[in-house]
Amino acid sequence: MLNFSSLLETKRPVLRVAANRMDAIKQMVESGLPALAVYDKRDSFVGILSARELLRHADEEQLGLLLEKPDPRSFANQLADQKVLSEITNKGYSAIFDSNGRFQGIIYIEDILRKLLSKKEYEKFPIEGFVRDKFSVVWASAPVGVGWCALRSSGMNSLLVVDDSCKPFSVFSELDVLAETVEERVSVREQGGDSGVSEEWGVEQSDIVYIDRLTLTVSNRPLKTFTNKLKDTVLYTESVASVATKMVLGRLPLLPVVDSSKNLMGVVYGVDLLKILKDNAF
Repeated sequence: MLNFSSLLETKRPVLRVAANRMDAIKQMVESGLPALAVYDKRDSFVGILSARELLRHADEEQLGLLLEKPDPRSFANQLADQKVLSEITNKGYSAIFDSNGRFQGIIYIEDILRKLLSKKEYEKFPIEGFVRDKFSVVWASAPVGVGWCALRSSGMNSLLVVDDSCKPFSVFSELDVLAETVEERVSVREQGGDSGVSEEWGVEQSDIVYIDRLTLTVSNRPLKTFTNKLKDTVLYTESVASVATKMVLGRLPLLPVVDSSKNLMGVVYGVDLLKILKDNAF
């Protein structure tokens, strides 16, 4: 059995229900975490707000409507460890509850990499079996919006960025998209309004409603102008512990795998390394 509670970091930033959307985004980006726990004014846990939900619902200003509300009952049986691993594999994080259904915190992939997979006992396992030879990339010259589209179509929360020679350049994530967002006021015209005929709509203005809302828009900056250039690559022969350590030190969700000539051969994601826990723990 895996004791995920022991891997939790106790001092992590949290959000409050009444948080302003841009303040929440700023806090999330500064934390480098893909999701944060949300509490009400009585310090009761109410849900989890993720970067993915913020981006997928760019028109929704009420953060309470975007909260993920995990069911404690699904974490309270003998299959709880598999549930946590499945959540982290799919999203990069998971809620942790105690045996009484009380929320303990959020565990992230970086917690497992740092406190478990980077340890000496995983030096004997090569990463070869965890490398993806088919994977999505995005060009360094692409604007943020294109990168966001690539993320959505891939189903991943981070992608490898390559230069014009298809050499590894950097890593691009949903947090990078959030960092490049601003709120823009948009007027939406619906039915309902003042009396008189609208020249534009050709109907009574009493049937037109003008709704102002704030939506999130992303900048047009090319990825190469703000993503940090990669300093590390890995070889097929490196161990799980070595790769996990590199990911933790660089705060990277993935690393490119290259041959001896630095040609790109594949990528390994931190979540891919979790397979070793599934194979050895259950």
